[in-house]
Amino acid sequence: MEWLDFYNIYVVGSVQILTGFCFFTKCLKRKVSYYFCLLFTALGLFLLNWISSDVAQMGIYVLLLAGVGVFVYKESPSASVLYALVAEEIMQLCFGIANSLLLALSAWLFPLKAKGILQSVLQIRIRLTGKSKA
Repeated sequence: MEWLDFYNIYVVGSVQILTGFCFFTKCLKRKVSYYFCLLFTALGLFLLNWISSDVAQMGIYVLLLAGVGVFVYKESPSASVLYALVAEEIMQLCFGIANSLLLALSAWLFPLKAKGILQSVLQIRIRLTGKSKA
């Protein structure tokens, strides 16, 4: 496994799971401990990496969130499922926008990958502004 694969699967995946979980708990107006956040993230990564279908991954994630709402936070099942669906859809929307922006930027950054970071930043500035000096 290459470094980029590890980063995309585990680091970005855990950030997405953790962000969705924090948003879900804020919707329920509950406080959560750091230990429980790490436990939920590890469980989510473990379960979601076994499933290859994106639709099934979304369903499992909604069930995980709803299960936490019902069994841990003692919320009603309808409210837990509703907030889990809302949290999932908002997270999909946010990360879809972020991924689209990163894809647009990568077209400019890939030709510059062999150069230093400072040179890359200067090249982008020149492309955007048309000026070579400050």
